[in-house]
Amino acid sequence: MSFLSSPIADGFSRTVRHLTVLEGEQTSLPCPIKMAQREAMAAVWFHVPVGGTLDNDGSPEQRNGSRAASKVYALTAPSPTSAAVGLSGSLVDGSHWKQPSWTGRAFFSLLSDPPALLLNRLERADGGRYFCDVTYRGENVTSGTIVTEARVELFVAADMFPALGIDRNNEGEAPLEAHS
Repeated sequence: MSFLSSPIADGFSRTVRHLTVLEGEQTSLPCPIKMAQREAMAAVWFHVPVGGTLDNDGSPEQRNGSRAASKVYALTAPSPTSAAVGLSGSLVDGSHWKQPSWTGRAFFSLLSDPPALLLNRLERADGGRYFCDVTYRGENVTSGTIVTEARVELFVAADMFPALGIDRNNEGEAPLEAHS
């Protein structure tokens, strides 16, 4: 397949959405897929950790022809041959892939308005910049255009108030510690 990369093809993708969430909480990262206008073949989320390198336009830096970002989640429509055996060929019937560290913590929902990557039990390491690249079908089956539809800067804040327990020796409050 051949693909064109257009990281800032529309007005939305130029805007970075900033989110601050407490560690352990949940959030959603919107990715406005334009399904009514074009057929989407894939939606892929990339993550650049805090301190990662970005180009001048805010895109992940290119290194050796590939992004400095890591792929964290992908939703891919069935291939055209799968559509021939009864699947629609749209993202609705697509397959979900996620990094093992996101198992049980991430799901891409097409039912959200706009579609969004739902993240649960956030960890400090989840902070950084996220990009949602959507591949839209081109004029023929083997071509497509990749558009960065969303950019999100996520800050995961530590809980300022750790659980407190009773220190029986001093009869005061102390940070709760695990005992084995």
